[in-house]
Amino acid sequence: MPIVPQINLSMLYAYCPLCDVEDPKRNSELARITKQEKVRCAFGHEISDSAIARYQAEGKLRLIKTVVPESIHPAAIKWSVWVLPEHKSKLEERFPHNLYTTVATALENLAEDSCLFIVGPKAAQLRAKGIKSADSLIALVEDYGRLESAVDDLQKELDKMKPLQALLGGLLKNQPSAP
Repeated sequence: MPIVPQINLSMLYAYCPLCDVEDPKRNSELARITKQEKVRCAFGHEISDSAIARYQAEGKLRLIKTVVPESIHPAAIKWSVWVLPEHKSKLEERFPHNLYTTVATALENLAEDSCLFIVGPKAAQLRAKGIKSADSLIALVEDYGRLESAVDDLQKELDKMKPLQALLGGLLKNQPSAP
């Protein structure tokens, strides 16, 4: 049995944008009309391929989300763990289609010591500053390194100018003050 259902080439895998205007909860799928450059929904709306492209460009075409069932590693074993009911509910809500894979990945990384946990107020501070992923955290650290290097270069340039600054400072002291 395949993990992902076979693609039906007569389906567009999008909802009818005209039905969405009439009733957004209708969820009428678009199907290709044989040998024509049009699609049709169950409510009889016919839309040309060029109009579909325009709806897509305007962000008015809702695509049907593909749900891929979880596939657990064949060597994995089942392991019961203790969790508070509210945490279980939140996890099921957050990962409706890949909860077990997500938990297995977290446990794998925890066992391999290849993860870094940032929780509580520190995590909230990072999120408030726009850091929401490892990629953005790494980018911040790399930017910091580049800025540190630039500051060092500028300090070296300033250090080269110290003799000139001392000379100018001495000249200014010997100048009569303006009335």
